Amino acid sequence: MNDQILISGKQIAWRQFRKHSLGVIGAIMLIILYIGAIFAPFIAPYSFSEQNRRKTFHPPTRIYFIDKDGKFYFRPFVYEYKMSNPVYKKYKEIKTKKYFIRFFVKGSRYKLFGLIPSNIH
Repeated sequence: MNDQILISGKQIAWRQFRKHSLGVIGAIMLIILYIGAIFAPFIAPYSFSEQNRRKTFHPPTRIYFIDKDGKFYFRPFVYEYKMSNPVYKKYKEIKTKKYFIRFFVKGSRYKLFGLIPSNIH
């Protein structure tokens, strides 16, 4: 009997794909984005209808672990932003009060996967 190993087209394609490192990185990134889209209602702190539309040009808030005095905190926090130039919509960080970030808090109601009702974000 002939001792040939039969390899399917899928196995050949998978071996070629694994050799292509940029393709593997792209596939991993795509999987992460899909997981983020599936769990978006859980990850998002507010629903679309609860967003503050007056601050559309507000920059992303920087997350800190060390305050302006050099003190380290295990819990991440942010500082308040105030508009410094209303004409150009420029904001300035005010480092007088810390707002600690909380996880797994109650918020607006949603259905995870369209089935499981929850309000934890």
